[in-house]
Amino acid sequence: MRYLVAVPVLALAASVGLLAYWMLGGMAGVLASRTRRILDRIMMPVREPERPSEEEVYGLPSNLTLPMILCAVGGLVLTMNMMTGPVRFAGAVAVIVPLLWRQRVLGMARQRARQELWEILEQVHLSLVFGGSLAATLMNIVDAGGNGVVRGRMQAHRQTLLLQGPEEFLEVLSGELQINELRGLLRRVRAARRGGTSYEEAVRSAIADVRQEIWHRAEVDVEGAPIRLLLPMVFTLLPTALVLILYPPAEMLRAMLAGAGPGVLP
Repeated sequence: MRYLVAVPVLALAASVGLLAYWMLGGMAGVLASRTRRILDRIMMPVREPERPSEEEVYGLPSNLTLPMILCAVGGLVLTMNMMTGPVRFAGAVAVIVPLLWRQRVLGMARQRARQELWEILEQVHLSLVFGGSLAATLMNIVDAGGNGVVRGRMQAHRQTLLLQGPEEFLEVLSGELQINELRGLLRRVRAARRGGTSYEEAVRSAIADVRQEIWHRAEVDVEGAPIRLLLPMVFTLLPTALVLILYPPAEMLRAMLAGAGPGVLP
């Protein structure tokens, strides 16, 4: 009788053991799978975000195909109505007008970025004079916010400054803004880390470079202003002035030749 009771008990115990084994095996598989995914995510190389173009950084249109086509067509229409011969197709040169415009606007945007960078470096230098660290000073400027291209890019790369330090942060900024003085600051900061100089001296030298470049660009703009004003006058006012000056004598000459008749001519 005891054997008849023991067999079902053993069968039940075996069933419970197999069920527990199956449940524990399933849980172990789930944990192993999750652990593997976490390790893969940690060990997977970080994909660097795609660097924006210079036009995107400074808020300029990157695709000028349509403006170039419109300028070329407008130039052709103008020259074909005013000229004869092969010179009629010279209006196609107007296709470079959007490219020149973008180059000019890009230079002005870089100049404004240099002025903004000058202000930021002055704040950094003042903080370093009073014993602040470079990373903490840059982080305070980023957290303070503000308007401008340089501050906007600094805020966009806050995570880089927090995780990788000021050198990587400055390298990313110099690559996006394409400002040579920022690259010079990066070289000086790396030299300061190696013990060649101090961060304060590196920032002070960068401020001098930015100030000198701003003044140089301003002098170049002032010296080139007459030429930039002369070219629109040549292409807009000069043809109108020539028509107004030459039309009356040409009309008088035509009237004289028409009134003289064919018998007067030899």
